[in-house]
Amino acid sequence: MARLLYNQECGWDDRVEALVARIAADFIDHVDPTRERCWIAERDGQFLGCAFVVADESAQDTAKLRLVLVLPAARGTGLGRRLVREAVTFARGCKYRHMVLWTDGTLTAARRIYETEGFSLVRERSTGASVRSLWVNSGGWISNRPMTAQ
Repeated sequence: MARLLYNQECGWDDRVEALVARIAADFIDHVDPTRERCWIAERDGQFLGCAFVVADESAQDTAKLRLVLVLPAARGTGLGRRLVREAVTFARGCKYRHMVLWTDGTLTAARRIYETEGFSLVRERSTGASVRSLWVNSGGWISNRPMTAQ
C-alpha cells in the first residue's frame, strides 16, 4: 500500500514499503499499550489512513509520531488532522513532554497539518534520494506546545 501510494506521488521505490512494514512490525512486537497507540481509519471496511504514537527509546519524556498515512480518497476530509490531534491528545494524556516526527519535504499538505497542530520545524537534512533520507533525514519537527494535560 505505501509503495503504491508513494511511488505514484513521490517516485519512491519499494524500500518505503519495507520501512513501513518494519515500523509496524516493531510496534506490534514491542507495544506498551499504556504509552503507545495506533489509530486505523476505515470506511465500509476499507483502509483510509493511520497514525502511530511510539515511545522514543532515547528520551523517556518524548513520543514519536509515526506513519501518518492518508489515502488520496480520504484527503481533504480532515482525516489527517484528526489522526494527528488524536495522537497528540494521547501523548499529552501519557504525560510525554515532547513529541517528534520526521517527514519529507515533498509532503506539503502533511507539513501544513503539523504546523497548524503546534509543531515547529527544527532542522532539515538532505542526504540524497534514499528511503532513509526521505523519512529520517529530510525534516524534523518538535511540538512547540507544552505536553501537559489541558
